Amino acid sequence: MKKGATAELRSFEYSDWDIKSETDRIHLTIIYRTPYSDAHPVTTSVFFEESSAFLESAVFCPSHLLITGDFNIQMDVEADTGAVRLRELLESTGLKQHVTAPTHISGHTLDLIITRLSDQLDISSVQTCP
Repeated sequence: MKKGATAELRSFEYSDWDIKSETDRIHLTIIYRTPYSDAHPVTTSVFFEESSAFLESAVFCPSHLLITGDFNIQMDVEADTGAVRLRELLESTGLKQHVTAPTHISGHTLDLIITRLSDQLDISSVQTCP
């Protein structure tokens, strides 16, 4: 495993990793989006500006693409404006979010696994720990 870039933008931080096996290469990006607070007054609008540019460049990497992390957006709430915007962003960039079970103690889906649709990685049995 080769360590890649680690960076912090205003709305999220990430770490990039290149994983190589004898037959495959995977570009892994781990994201943490700090939720809005008095200590971190960065809105979701800033997150979508930054993540849009970030994802648009990430989809062009030649390896399989695997993005995971804590997005702090309630993806299980259909009408949540952040979830709607993130689903639209993923769809527009040819990406798919795989986690459908709660990942937070309050019962929401905040931790995501995202792949490129064209990569056809088998992420069919995503399970969360109790």
